[in-house]
Amino acid sequence: MSVSLYELKRTYAELLDFDPEPTEDDTEAWNQLMEELADTLEVKCINIGYVIKTLEAEVKALSDYKRDIAYRQQVRENKIKRLKDYLLDNMTAVGMKKAEAVDITVSIAKTPLSIREVDIDAIPEEFVKVERSVMMRELLAHMKKTVEASTDADGTEVLNAPYGYADSGVSVRIK
Repeated sequence: MSVSLYELKRTYAELLDFDPEPTEDDTEAWNQLMEELADTLEVKCINIGYVIKTLEAEVKALSDYKRDIAYRQQVRENKIKRLKDYLLDNMTAVGMKKAEAVDITVSIAKTPLSIREVDIDAIPEEFVKVERSVMMRELLAHMKKTVEASTDADGTEVLNAPYGYADSGVSVRIK
């Protein structure tokens, strides 16, 4: 069942435009806005659920748009590379070093030295940087076992434990 924003009360629709990073003044405005929701708790839950669904749809649309823009950017970057390769191939084939007009110059230039890693073991240690990173999936699997045993792994903190524990991880789901 879908409800359009026009069917929601003005107060619920205002939730969509409220600043997502509240300042102290905005916190008071947020509390006042929430107090204006004079419905029963069940009606509030349903209507706020509709607002959340609307926001989730906007997030998905923005994500899709961002992906489309990134794709378009990549296509243009690839086209630039292909056109430059075309110019380089054709200019070097005929021995042309430069083509000039009033507002643009196309020329062949030497590129700076660049390298590519072939065998990291052969590179002197002074030029190798060792980085440490946490294997989050493995650590999480370990933590799930240790949380059940009421222990923490060294260097970790349990953010949310299974339901029923003191710091249980519960959330609201909207389907």
